[in-house]
Amino acid sequence: MMISIPQVFCLLLLLAGYLFLLWRRALCSRQKLYRDTLTGLPSRTAFDRDYLHRRNKAAPEAVIFLSVNNLRRVNELFGYRQGDAMLQKASRHIEGLLPPLAELYRFSGETFVITCPREYHPSLLAQTILEGLGELSPEGTAPFTLLCTAGIARKGQEGLHTVDDLVRGAAAANAESQQIKEPFLFYTKTLKTTALRKVHIARLLCEAVEEESFTLHYQPIHDGDGEIAALEALLRWSPPPLGPVSPAEFIPLAESSGLITPLGDTVIHRVLEEISSLPPAVRPPVHINISPVQMQSSHLLETLDQATQKRGITRSGIVLEITESHLIKELPACNRLLKELRRRGYKIALDDFGTGFSSLQYLQHLPVDTLKIDRSFLQYRQAPERTSRILSALNDLGNHLHLSVIAEGLETEEQFHLLRSIGFRQFQGYFFSRPKPLVDLLPLFSGSPLSRETTPAEH
Repeated sequence: MMISIPQVFCLLLLLAGYLFLLWRRALCSRQKLYRDTLTGLPSRTAFDRDYLHRRNKAAPEAVIFLSVNNLRRVNELFGYRQGDAMLQKASRHIEGLLPPLAELYRFSGETFVITCPREYHPSLLAQTILEGLGELSPEGTAPFTLLCTAGIARKGQEGLHTVDDLVRGAAAANAESQQIKEPFLFYTKTLKTTALRKVHIARLLCEAVEEESFTLHYQPIHDGDGEIAALEALLRWSPPPLGPVSPAEFIPLAESSGLITPLGDTVIHRVLEEISSLPPAVRPPVHINISPVQMQSSHLLETLDQATQKRGITRSGIVLEITESHLIKELPACNRLLKELRRRGYKIALDDFGTGFSSLQYLQHLPVDTLKIDRSFLQYRQAPERTSRILSALNDLGNHLHLSVIAEGLETEEQFHLLRSIGFRQFQGYFFSRPKPLVDLLPLFSGSPLSRETTPAEH
């Protein structure tokens, strides 16, 4: 069958149209690949294309790694639509401040990367951007401040030459700025050493959690007569390559790596196992520190119930310590869990009280049994009369709310007499005893008053 010229022409048109549709689809796919769908900014894939896959394109003079650190909080308080809207506003704000030749990429959910030309100082750009981001707020809501930080890495400094070096350096500087609460930091070799140490500790931590190679020390809480009123369990870790590592260093790593839940379970079971070795007649209540990450899961309830049942420990003898600052950040979720813990018979202590933005309103409604007054009040020596009045007011506050009040950080006899004269009835600090293994405290459980240690306290 012969095909006419018009028919051939129609077939060619159909084929051309089909090929055009394929080209448009491929073009849209590439645009989606290289463009962030929410903000419209170039994506991380676009960054890789621009700098890692094109050898003829030189590394930028500087890289700014910027993060919105409380985006999750925006989502929790106002919903994900408001969170998305805030990211869009933030991206437009940053884009509007970019100097010529600077480029902005959205790297992940809450992080952005800015490549800077030689002509513009990156610290000035970072400062300007961060100041503006701090003024943004979700529409139609109560005032809310975005908490943003940035890390800066400059080419040729501190051994940074490739774009990959710059991004990793800027990211490390940003992580450190979050830790020390600085708006932005430049990358330095010291930061590199710190980052490498964190990686090393994180690896050792995984092994330690699996092998349960931690030890427990206990610091007594005393009454006014020097007798032991309670014990606080304190975690200690000394991996052979490093020696003693402070909980202030390894606990945040455990939280960020997801190891805090198995570690917390181990601590609870070990503490109750050791405490159960004491005769019931002299067994004091034991305080166990609880991470805010543990407070976000009902798994904590199961662990506590299993451990108390297995060891035959009464729930009223378990005091769970949570810090004031962490409680404020996660108040609604924590409040529900605290009420359930109280309903089951556990006691709750608010640690480091007075260091955050203490609110009488949340203190009135939260199911708390004990206030632990932060040690910083005793260490402040510039205005002793003012300090003693504040301590007296805090003690009166706890008493009026029918709460136990413990003064932390007691180190000298002078402080002890001051606190007793104010009206404090429970004390914790090196003046009486440093943290020790439980076996070293056994001689103290004789029912007789405990005299303070004669050896000087080691800090």
